[in-house]
Amino acid sequence: MTRTIRILYIHTMMFQRRCWQQATDILADLGVEVVFVTQQQAVEQLEVVSWDIVVAELSVGQNDYAKIITLVDKVPYRLGLSPELPADFTTFTTEAITDFAEFTRAMSANNYAGGLILLSRQAGFIIDSLPLLKVQTTGIWHPEAANNFSKLPDYLAWRTKAGLPVSSLVAILFYYGQLVDDNLAEIGLLAAELEKNGLCPILIFSPGVEEGVKHPAWFEMLRKVESLDGVISFMAGRLFKTRAEAKLLEKLDVPILQSLRSHSQTPVQWLEDPVGLPAMTAVFSQSYPEMFGAIQPTMVAGTLQEQGDHGHGMRTFLPIPERITTLCKRLQRHVKLRQMANKDKRLTIVLHNNPCKGVEATVGMAVGLDTFQSLSRLLMALSEAGYDTGDVPFDGKEILAEIQRRKAMAEFRWTTIDEIVDKGGPIHMMGRDEYGNWFAELNDEVQDKVNEDWGLFPGQGMVWQENGEDVLVITGLSYGNIQIIVQPKRGCYGAKCNGEVCRILHDPNLAPPHHWLATYKYIQDSSDAVIHFGTEGALEYLPGKQNGLSERCFPDISIGDLPNFYPYVMDVVGEGLIAKRRGQAILVDHLGPIFSPAILNEEMIELDGLLNQYGQAEQSGDKARMQVLQETMTPLLNLLDLDLNDKDADFAKSLDLARRSLAGQRLRLSPESLHILGQPPDKNETGRLLATMLR
Repeated sequence: MTRTIRILYIHTMMFQRRCWQQATDILADLGVEVVFVTQQQAVEQLEVVSWDIVVAELSVGQNDYAKIITLVDKVPYRLGLSPELPADFTTFTTEAITDFAEFTRAMSANNYAGGLILLSRQAGFIIDSLPLLKVQTTGIWHPEAANNFSKLPDYLAWRTKAGLPVSSLVAILFYYGQLVDDNLAEIGLLAAELEKNGLCPILIFSPGVEEGVKHPAWFEMLRKVESLDGVISFMAGRLFKTRAEAKLLEKLDVPILQSLRSHSQTPVQWLEDPVGLPAMTAVFSQSYPEMFGAIQPTMVAGTLQEQGDHGHGMRTFLPIPERITTLCKRLQRHVKLRQMANKDKRLTIVLHNNPCKGVEATVGMAVGLDTFQSLSRLLMALSEAGYDTGDVPFDGKEILAEIQRRKAMAEFRWTTIDEIVDKGGPIHMMGRDEYGNWFAELNDEVQDKVNEDWGLFPGQGMVWQENGEDVLVITGLSYGNIQIIVQPKRGCYGAKCNGEVCRILHDPNLAPPHHWLATYKYIQDSSDAVIHFGTEGALEYLPGKQNGLSERCFPDISIGDLPNFYPYVMDVVGEGLIAKRRGQAILVDHLGPIFSPAILNEEMIELDGLLNQYGQAEQSGDKARMQVLQETMTPLLNLLDLDLNDKDADFAKSLDLARRSLAGQRLRLSPESLHILGQPPDKNETGRLLATMLR
């Protein structure tokens, strides 16, 4: 009887374990035992087991590299797959190496098994070979179709025959390897959800970014699709070879929504994790795709790790149905926006405010942006584009004045709910039934948290009696299909308003009040899209996971499936990422103000000259001159708060402090004016901007 052939495969992180494990199941029936280990696990296997063949991808930077090289030397047949291995590591012929690479070029359980059989035959073992099968790595898949499709017309013809929707085309991108692994539960569930809502999913599998190929295969297929309405991507990492190629997506001109999967957590583990996605998953599944323009990252699946046949570990994606439904609704909203006439689109513009200073004085605060001048330009552009803007004044100052006149804002200190209602600030009154029916659908933990922090409906703040019943007052202005709403207060009502409002504003544990939730429910119900106007609102800082949000996270509850467009100053990158990942924001970057070097005032200029004179006198040893200069400078140092005391021993410290302060002042920049959307800097301003950047 032919003895078992023993093969050890030492792999890296980027390893198609499930497909290779399927290959080993084929090999086990042929008398070939294959064990897969990481570099960290290899030493133990090499010390206690005798191997016929070792296939290895090793890295010098990882543990036990030198020891593994020594231990592997006793294995008669070796194949190295990484350039960091010694030149004499591989014992197979060049022809065998080339043939193995051909077998493993594309994921295929049959071909992977065939590659290891080829090595076994080269090592002198008697075993039947497996033929190299041609692999279709790009095409269209559907869970109900008997075969895959290489052309879209054939796929659409099949759908027509099967009675499935063929309009509102949306593409679902996923890796070919997932098809090979037959690990498609979450993709199949998403396809069914899209079809249930009248959309036509085109489920495209491809290898992703490939060496030697100009553009990814999925892109070449999509660019030929007419009337594409959207894309959902299950691909991680780079969408193209270079960041510059992201411009190619303009040819598609559709939103690309990013799905998220945790590769090391089950859905239950992810749900209970306060952070959300593990760091490495967040980098590859979220950070890289968003660099290429992917938006609205939404969780769709966790991973179950279990033992399969022959003791092989298997990873299976487990769908998260509620999140998949949310992702489907988000895409559906975008499709609806694309298909609606502008005159029918309902748009809500949310203005930020800073409650720490009093909402009355800070309506429309934004970083580096002239909010109301910019709002004027936006409203004019919307009107010119055919939106129904009613009788809106195309003057931001008039809009601000109208907000102030009607008290269309949240109550605060000297603005009472009585005054708000009396002056016409409400845009909607939300009663117990309207709010309660929606609130009852939220997760039980969410309901308990809100009620614990703020009491039962109506809670604290913005409460009015209408026909003897409590209602929550939602304020704002309405012009045609355009609403302008001041963002509700994050949480400083009643006993919570204790002088520490800033802490409340970003408290990671304090739920938003009932009025906040009611306002955002109203915005979701009455809008086809929302614009959070200007950098730094409160939505993205509400309690919940850092990324990969769930139905328990308050940013996700607040924004729901509503498209959220967000003009954001381009030099606040970190907070912009928070808005994208937690607030589902589609960022529209804008320039900040033009900055110029700060100008020294008269006292600073005088002090600067005296410091130079003092330095010269000090170098020449002119103590009399130094004494006179000290007496002259002391009042200036006091005036500028740069003097330590009158003792001569500390005067040198005062001078050092003064010199460093003046040097810092010269490096400071001051804004010339706030930026206005759609108004680029002129030539002089551009010159000053570039000069400031280069210094």
